[in-house]
Amino acid sequence: MENNCKDGTCNNSNCNCNNSNKKQCCDTGCDMCNEMVKLADRAWEEIMVEKMKALWLEKIGDKMDQIASASVETSMAYHMNEMKGKTEIKEAAKRIKEAFASH
Repeated sequence: MENNCKDGTCNNSNCNCNNSNKKQCCDTGCDMCNEMVKLADRAWEEIMVEKMKALWLEKIGDKMDQIASASVETSMAYHMNEMKGKTEIKEAAKRIKEAFASH
């Protein structure tokens, strides 16, 4: 990443800032600054994901635990013994459906 600061191109008459090249065309005029803005955008997205995870857990964490448990049991039944697991998979699939349906 270079610190190549120059005049921005956003007001350039050749630049149509409504097109799909907006980010390339209408930047800060400085490579380092552009990278910092990208990092800030990524940090904001990561924070939002963490907040959403917390809300999912708060709202239906117990139900998600039941679904996760039933899903792991199903996977284990399949991978531990495929032939024996076919019967267990049907039973485990039923538990997954029940976990989704429970209130």
